Amino acid sequence: MRVNVLSYEPAGGWILYDYAVRLADALRPHVQASVVGSAQQAGFDVTFHINYAGLRQIQVPGLHCSLVTHIDTADKLALVRAQAASGIWGLCMSDDTTRRMNTLTGQTRFVNLPPPAMLAAEPKRLKVMISGRLYADGRKNDAWSLDFFRRFEPQDLQIRVMGAGWEEPLAQLRT
Repeated sequence: MRVNVLSYEPAGGWILYDYAVRLADALRPHVQASVVGSAQQAGFDVTFHINYAGLRQIQVPGLHCSLVTHIDTADKLALVRAQAASGIWGLCMSDDTTRRMNTLTGQTRFVNLPPPAMLAAEPKRLKVMISGRLYADGRKNDAWSLDFFRRFEPQDLQIRVMGAGWEEPLAQLRT
């Protein structure tokens, strides 16, 4: 599959252009080609118009879709309604916008595609600081602490210790 991600904004700090670049980069491992362009070009299976407002006419064959944001005037709604009626898929950044657009346009051509910033982030390691000496009588709740630590995968937990006596109990977690 070949994808042309269209940005109608120039490079250099424009948020939708940056979004186009990130989208094209994320698609590359999954498609034959993914490029950021500024005009519709023949030879692509999918043309993704980053800004729906720049899409006024289909000029090349293939699947066309647009990123739908900020529908806050009747003219903008009329434009995306006409796009949906002509078979263009609208990709919305939230479930709420998707529902609204499908309802307001009378078309089921709108789907939710959250931007990369809204996708689940890489899990971060839980960092725990133990501050205090460990006593043999268990008064520091070391048994509870060790049970708690065991609930995590080693790569998901970082334990820092300031205090004597924790070396042996913490070493047991590694086995």
